[in-house]
Amino acid sequence: MNDLQKKLLELLKEIDEICKKHNITYYIDGGSAIGAIRHRGFIPWDDDIDIVMTRDNYNKFYKVIQKEIRDDRKFECFENNKKYSMLYARYCDRTTTSILRTSMLDVFESGVFIDIFILDPFPNEDKKREKFIRLFRAYAEYVNPYYYDAIICENYNDVRKLRVLGFLLGRKRLHKYINKKIFSYKEEDCKDYFFRFDLFQFIYPKEFFKEPRYMMFGDFLAPTPTKIEDYLKIHYGNTWMYIPRGSNQEVHNVVTNLNVPYQKFKDDYFKFVPEDAINVYKKFHIKRLKNVKLKTEQDRLKYKMKAVKEEMSLNKKLDDINVKKLYQKNDYKKLNEVFKEYYEVQLNKNYLKNNITINIGENVYYAVSNLLNNGYYYKAKKLLKLYNDKYNDLKNLVDLVEKLNDYYYKNEFDKYYELINKYYDKYNYIIDFIEGKIKYLIKEKRYDDANKLIEESLKKYEKTDFLLKYKADILYKTNKKEAIKLYNSLLEDIDNGILILEIKDLLGVEV
Repeated sequence: MNDLQKKLLELLKEIDEICKKHNITYYIDGGSAIGAIRHRGFIPWDDDIDIVMTRDNYNKFYKVIQKEIRDDRKFECFENNKKYSMLYARYCDRTTTSILRTSMLDVFESGVFIDIFILDPFPNEDKKREKFIRLFRAYAEYVNPYYYDAIICENYNDVRKLRVLGFLLGRKRLHKYINKKIFSYKEEDCKDYFFRFDLFQFIYPKEFFKEPRYMMFGDFLAPTPTKIEDYLKIHYGNTWMYIPRGSNQEVHNVVTNLNVPYQKFKDDYFKFVPEDAINVYKKFHIKRLKNVKLKTEQDRLKYKMKAVKEEMSLNKKLDDINVKKLYQKNDYKKLNEVFKEYYEVQLNKNYLKNNITINIGENVYYAVSNLLNNGYYYKAKKLLKLYNDKYNDLKNLVDLVEKLNDYYYKNEFDKYYELINKYYDKYNYIIDFIEGKIKYLIKEKRYDDANKLIEESLKKYEKTDFLLKYKADILYKTNKKEAIKLYNSLLEDIDNGILILEIKDLLGVEV
């Protein structure tokens, strides 16, 4: 844990103490929640902590925080500072500096901070939901000068209306108007929560946020969402348990100094900032966003034309290969090689977000099946979304494998083994079911049968992290030295954070 993370954890403990004193429920969320379940602390490169409260709990927190807060801390929010430009609150350390580079022109508190997000009851009816989201997005643009919903979503009328109301009513009365319009739905009347976060919306079932689940976060027992696995799946997708590498490790673009108060820092550089700098920035940002929108349209056309070229090239290569025969032989390593280029192109985010399909005929079926059989059901799911009315048998099978994985990562092993025993004979060519069968055989102490299945599968499949882990589990019972050697070699190669924790627990390695 680095010095910034230690400071953040210190702030979290202060908030926790206040919340416990006043019976206020909160949860760590976002990357902090991933850190709790995947690392038992901070994601190694993380530089912030986020927490979230239901609106009722936030209102309680807002009432008590000013009485409880230390002199060297500051609680900032839209309600108590007319210059504050975020839709969520912030608990700051006034003795330090932590300024987002994208917010260098802001004049509110910018010490090391914890963001406090709000879960608002979200109406059940579709029309009310649509109105809620449209007004919220316009409100986000009104509050924050760095967002331009009108340009991004063409929400012009709603944005103009709020600007006029803001001019006529003033910021405080406009806030009351918004509260009445969209932030006034009652908990008991709604089945979902709306996560209040700028222009991005997440909608969660209320059951995700009931009694907190407590998990170790460094030396602190932190409250996480009740259904943290389901929450992370919605927030980050099916691969939340995998540790990203290299450039995929996201950090915030922040200027941080733990020894200099932010006010001194700002006093120094604001001498060189013109009074109308924020207006100059707005004009620049609007122009930039318009250019981005134009470039997005140009890129869409570019990728459509590129797709034609890719399609012709791929079909020419596939014409000389009997894909169906390879599939019938379960030659997955060869199929991975055959479809490698197709996967790289079709799973490229630019093709997926623009709904551009690379037509390789009936080979699409084998390409998707190959992903599913090799343990990449989440990639298979992405491909299948491109085909609304086709491959329903594969869609159902992907759903089944997804359910199997959900049971595993939730530690619901009774349900996990029930699915394995029910479907293994039918789907014993899918690696997820093979892994489940091996785990079941080990549980039943049928080590020879498990080893035999492991060795057979290692010859067929390239995704071998769980297979080798289970091999080491069996080996550990007879040859600890060799098992530990295998565990350590796995730790160097795998990126599944939950599997890494399992191995480290077995080895007694401190996380």
